[in-house]
Amino acid sequence: MSLSEYRGRYRFFKQVINKLMFSDEICRHGDNNILQALGHIIGYPGTLRSLVSGEGGWYQTDLGDTTAVYAYTYDASAPSGTRFAAANIDAAQAWLGAAGDRFYIGCTNKFWAIRFAISVAKTTEILDFYYWNGALTQSYYMGMGDDDKDPVANAILEQIAQDEVVMINPELEDDWAATDNVLDTIPNTGSNLYWICFEVPVGGLVQAPTTDSVEVRGTGVAHCAKLGGVILYGRARMNACVAISLAGFKSPAGTPSATIAISNNVSKSVWQFRTNQNDNVTGIWRLPVAIDTSYPIRCGVDFVTDAAINTLDLRFTAKKTTQGTALGAVADDYDQTASFNVAAGNVYEKCQNLTSAAKFPIDGLIYRDSIQFELERTDNNGNNAYPIELSVSHFLWRLGGVPY
Repeated sequence: MSLSEYRGRYRFFKQVINKLMFSDEICRHGDNNILQALGHIIGYPGTLRSLVSGEGGWYQTDLGDTTAVYAYTYDASAPSGTRFAAANIDAAQAWLGAAGDRFYIGCTNKFWAIRFAISVAKTTEILDFYYWNGALTQSYYMGMGDDDKDPVANAILEQIAQDEVVMINPELEDDWAATDNVLDTIPNTGSNLYWICFEVPVGGLVQAPTTDSVEVRGTGVAHCAKLGGVILYGRARMNACVAISLAGFKSPAGTPSATIAISNNVSKSVWQFRTNQNDNVTGIWRLPVAIDTSYPIRCGVDFVTDAAINTLDLRFTAKKTTQGTALGAVADDYDQTASFNVAAGNVYEKCQNLTSAAKFPIDGLIYRDSIQFELERTDNNGNNAYPIELSVSHFLWRLGGVPY
């Protein structure tokens, strides 16, 4: 094969692969295990080789053009047994706006996001969100403008200049159950579907939205032995963690600090939490770009101690700080004490969970907002503790093939 023929074939296959990877047309419809647009990009000899994988797109039907997405309105004031009405997912559909009214979306498969086209914007009241796991259970969501990928937190369906995307808490997948026809709770479609709904809060909506289109995006993951990697089907979130060095503190009786041997060959300067002193550290964490606020954060701490402590109690408090938040005597948004039985001293305890009883929801925040935290020792059980780092686990999101 001549060099010109080789280059011609290379250009042809590259165009085909790019079409497969980046065309929304081939992955518009499908279910959890639908189109995974991917391909090998192999350059000239000596150049970098890479595998690029995309994800399935938005859909209303499966690959056989069978309807896979359903929507219903729910009139809370209607007589029992008559409250549901089928909603149009591909034409103008006015939502109801009285307190307790709902808008339901059901799908034959689990999904992680809904995209709405809005022709009439709603007012600023916050919609409550529920999913079915044997009962309607409240959870969290995150709104986002599809055009500029800018999070709008829980202020969804409030503008008509662009499509709006609602991403739902990924923990739903743990106990999300399919069902059908539960009186005044789940619509009757004749098929078991995975359901979510948005409920109008107390006080109602001054202006309810009108949606012109409703589409969902599915989830799924598999491992491809031939490619030697994970293949993603519509999943566009990843778990992330950031470690924050504890670099500020206050204490009623002074400002001690100490160096403690973490191992035979490592020493680290850390703050000393003394017994019976209520020593504490404070700090602030700015939410990163691309954080998915539908998922509550988890917080942990690394620490060591001089000797055994039974028990070591660490109180973790946090405040949400948005633009214009008043500082000073502001109530905590989160307050929990975690207890640790420390069997021996001079041992590195890594990422001990501070939020074991409940995670800290951040559904009202967007990136660039902040969380102020304080970690305080509250036991009187002897020996010193040395907190080193606070860790924050959270979800990041992406849409299409471009990570944000």
